[in-house]
Amino acid sequence: MTKYLIHRVVQMIPILVLISVLVFALLTSMPGDPLDRMLEDNPDFTFEDYMDPPFLAEYKKKYNETPAVAIFASEDEAFAKMRAPGIYQKIKENVLRHQDLRIQISCVITSLTVDCIEDLVAEWGALARGGIIFDFFTPVNKLDEALWLDWDRRDQVIDQLFELKRKYPGVINMLDSTLDLMRSANSKKVTDNCLFKEKAFTLGADGKPKGKCMMGDNADCDKCGCVVPFYMATMNSPRLLLKEAAKKAVGRA
Repeated sequence: MTKYLIHRVVQMIPILVLISVLVFALLTSMPGDPLDRMLEDNPDFTFEDYMDPPFLAEYKKKYNETPAVAIFASEDEAFAKMRAPGIYQKIKENVLRHQDLRIQISCVITSLTVDCIEDLVAEWGALARGGIIFDFFTPVNKLDEALWLDWDRRDQVIDQLFELKRKYPGVINMLDSTLDLMRSANSKKVTDNCLFKEKAFTLGADGKPKGKCMMGDNADCDKCGCVVPFYMATMNSPRLLLKEAAKKAVGRA
């Protein structure tokens, strides 16, 4: 019996090493949120400072981390509906000034921006040297849900993201398993056992805890579109990690 157990452990060593390497690679590639980090160290830091051209270079020099930039649409007009007019072009000019940085683009898919996805990937793919990640809009209880995509539309968009991953290799920086967990058939199992809610905490701009997650206490967890809990669920699953490791080994990640 003892010999059998030793034999089994020895057989598992390559698999455990492979998982460890993959987890390390995935975790060390995750970007920091520049605004949150700068707010922690500089209480007087403002949004205007965040948008100044020197900011990204200063952040990289200080923290040696990949800055993340949030883009909500590929068109300045659509982006202006989500943020202040003119911000889209200012962000793009800023990124173009700092092509030495490994910037990652983050996009929240909403009913306003759902038709811009491929345009965004095509426009920003070469600039986003840290890749592009996507979230879905998460409704907040008692507020307008007009930006939320219903489940059928969300599943269609996930199919589209898989197609775009094949069409633009290396641009969408999301694991296949994470995208699959975000589908209507799998989502609730993840959100009912949300690892972010159990293991993490979030502070607001005032330094106070935001509640159950970064979306606050009133977020509708059953309709969650935040990529973080789905990514954490992927990283917490040996089966999915092995699946991703196998894809990476044959160049299909």
